Amino acid sequence: MHDGNRLNFTVSGVYIVTAETDGTTYSFVLELDNTAPTLDLIGVKNGGVSGKSVTLDNLSEQAMVEVYKDGELIEYELGSELKEYGEYRVVLTDEAGNTNEYNFTLKYKMDGGIIALIVICVLVTTGCGVFLFIKKRRHRRS
Repeated sequence: MHDGNRLNFTVSGVYIVTAETDGTTYSFVLELDNTAPTLDLIGVKNGGVSGKSVTLDNLSEQAMVEVYKDGELIEYELGSELKEYGEYRVVLTDEAGNTNEYNFTLKYKMDGGIIALIVICVLVTTGCGVFLFIKKRRHRRS
């Protein structure tokens, strides 16, 4: 876009700018990158919660990847699994300074079988306690 003596570039791409003054031609190449890097979250959606491991993979371009767990920067190698429970924030920054951020939570999830087993154990323990209490009271009366 031309605005008087200004050129405004707003769309990412490669531009060749040529100017002529006093019979001399000047050319230069301008590359505009305003596209933030992306990656795939495998095992959770951005902003989501998972009870399993999460892997970060398929970085869209060369970028710095910073992974924070519970607010602290941790070491992470792209493609490896994140397994520890907590709040995660992933920040991507490319060479042009474009950034992108992902957030997710890893939480411990009990499956239905474990919950049922815990409930049964509590009921059996409570039942045994009541049985022993009643038996003990009957024994005292004798």
